[in-house]
Formats: sequence, structure tokens, C-alpha cells
Amino acid sequence: MAFLFINTWQKEENYKELVNNFINENKYSFHVLFDEMKDRDKSVVGAYGVKGIPTKVVIDRDGFIRFQSSGGGADVEKIVHEISTKIELARKG
Repeated sequence: MAFLFINTWQKEENYKELVNNFINENKYSFHVLFDEMKDRDKSVVGAYGVKGIPTKVVIDRDGFIRFQSSGGGADVEKIVHEISTKIELARKG
């Protein structure tokens, strides 16, 4: 299992530096990938039809999208439970 975090729609010229500083300042242990910012036809958000952020996508071991949802919320436990359930369903599927 892998979790990918992809930064997109960032407008600042120094977006990579800003994101890396944010990750370091908050002592996050995950890595962030950067989406194609100049050619939108090659972007991850374009390929997955992302309309809002954050978007969560669960892809099964065969590479098929099993679940996709966007939006966040203040109830972190609810979000974790939702994603955990979707991951388990994708594993069984």
C-alpha cells in the first residue's frame, strides 16, 4: 500500500520551496509530489478529473479507481475511518 500526496494548483513561482518549508516546519513524515503546473494536459488532476481539493483516490492493486471523493472537514477521525473503510473494500474487491 502506498499513499501519495500531490501538490497542485499552486500559484506562487517558488511553490516547491513553500511546500517543502511547510512540510519541514510541521515535521510531517510524508513526501509530497508536485503536479505538472505548466502543461495542464499532462497534469495528474486533469487525468483524474479532480474538481476540488483535497481529493482522495483509492486505486486497487490492478490500477483501477475504486473510490474518489473531494473535500475535507474538521472531523479527522471521520475522514480516517472513511478512507480506511474504502481501502479495506478495495483490498477485498
